[in-house]
Amino acid sequence: MKQRNMKNNTKDSSSKLIDSTPDDKELKAKENNQLKRSDSYIKYFLIPIGCLIIYLTYAVVLNPDQYYQSLKSTTASGQSKIIAIGDLHGDLPNTLKTFKMAGLIDDKHDWCANDTIFVQTGDIVDRGPDTIELYKLMMKLTAQAESAGGKVVELLGNHEVMNMHLDYRYVTQEDIASFGGVEKRVEEWSNNGWLGSYLRTLGISAWVNGTVFFHGGANTKWAKLTVSGINKQAKEGLELPPQESYRWPIFGGDGPLWYRGYAQDPPSVCEELETALKHMNATRMVVGHTPQASGEILKRCDGQVYVIDVGISRVYGGHSAAIEIVGDEVTALYASKRVRLK
Repeated sequence: MKQRNMKNNTKDSSSKLIDSTPDDKELKAKENNQLKRSDSYIKYFLIPIGCLIIYLTYAVVLNPDQYYQSLKSTTASGQSKIIAIGDLHGDLPNTLKTFKMAGLIDDKHDWCANDTIFVQTGDIVDRGPDTIELYKLMMKLTAQAESAGGKVVELLGNHEVMNMHLDYRYVTQEDIASFGGVEKRVEEWSNNGWLGSYLRTLGISAWVNGTVFFHGGANTKWAKLTVSGINKQAKEGLELPPQESYRWPIFGGDGPLWYRGYAQDPPSVCEELETALKHMNATRMVVGHTPQASGEILKRCDGQVYVIDVGISRVYGGHSAAIEIVGDEVTALYASKRVRLK
């Protein structure tokens, strides 16, 4: 009897277990619904997110300069006219004369160039007395150009960085007096000063519609970093105290602020230039820094580089010139003539 009851109890408990298990069809239906939801999650969420991550990894990590340039092309692309002007060196009257000659400003010294892209390749400061007025002019034109659909791209030259490093060898007494003395000038050029903080937002290179702009130029050593990498290096260096920033490698003699190779080395330098341009995905380079005693823009390497420091400051002769780039056409602008360079 006991054994029979045990068997019956076992049978009853088994029946209860079987009765509490869902029907096979219901279980399969639930599994299918879960699979459908999982497929939809993968198809409509995970796959697009994965593609975006792959793209950003390629664009930002593996090829940052091309990504940077593509972003920049939204404001500096197509057939927009580019006007570039070189070293100004503390001379407001000759600067205004040159800007007006190039069609950038009107008689009131306001922007009148509509959607033109204006690049100034650095060295606004030193050798002349008009430092404050010149930088305020550039700030004003930057704002006015943006409102008109144009753009001002202002670069740092070696003399801007020298002043941030407290190297005052080429600063005039009139310049110092305009700031209210040496101590006040040092303060204004520091990270916290109105001028120093503004200048530290600028780059030392720019890429606009396939043309790269520098104060001195980038040899292959620096060109490998690409335009965005070069600017990143410079920004990091300028955040350091002056005595440390002074030793920052990119500010050295072969760096983009000081290099003169493309302006004065033998023609064999053109091979290096061609390689440097490929690193930066550019077709030509425009530089200042090396004054041209002729007062005219220098074309070298079959139009792959143009030197636009023509000595605008009266210290160098008070010449006026600008370079105009529209698509593949390159033209030198002078007070009395236009000269097609390419």
